[in-house]
Amino acid sequence: GTGTMGFGVSVGFLNKAMDGDWISPSSLTNDGSGGNVYADPIIPHMDSKLGFDMGLGVYYNAETRDNNKYFAGISMTHINRSQLKYAEDVNPFNQRHLFITGGYTFGLPGGTLQVFPTFFIVTDGATTQYLVSGKLIVNRKFWTGLAYRANDAVIAMLGMDFSTGGSGNYGFGYAYDFTTSEMSSYSSGSHEILFRYCFGFEKQTSVTSYGNVRHLGNRR
Repeated sequence: GTGTMGFGVSVGFLNKAMDGDWISPSSLTNDGSGGNVYADPIIPHMDSKLGFDMGLGVYYNAETRDNNKYFAGISMTHINRSQLKYAEDVNPFNQRHLFITGGYTFGLPGGTLQVFPTFFIVTDGATTQYLVSGKLIVNRKFWTGLAYRANDAVIAMLGMDFSTGGSGNYGFGYAYDFTTSEMSSYSSGSHEILFRYCFGFEKQTSVTSYGNVRHLGNRR
């Protein structure tokens, strides 16, 4: 079709380390009757494990006949669920995480304003988190919007984007998370600062040569 599809693969290693500085409440008693936690052989003192890790993603974006743009993507991390074996009978592993995202840009009459709703879903099979957002874009440069992360926060954001004239573009953004969960008793929110740069690659035109038809007889 008229859209662009991209594939991504991540391959690497995950290292998980356990520190040996274990402290139990009983070991903090004033008379010292709690004993030393290191006397328990079940509690590991220090260990480090390495596991192979792999992820995969697919992304598609396109433009409609009326110049509205949309995108969709799906990806997964820890596909191979690498195991980190700390003991003979215990085999913890990295659980797969599935990410689904999509969005659509609506051009409003006049050509100055655009509305950009998006969604983002992440799940590990046991817990699922949802994020929906909407941005208002002015002159394809300035933007502001709101987002909601289910059972967690309401997010206010604003920013601006700049073009460098064909060789790339960059942008700045700021967002503040207003905590709506029970964590609001301990935190009023968090700040997020964004800087983005997109590199552009201009296609080099190949040099063409030709021979003058008046001198074809002299070419070798």
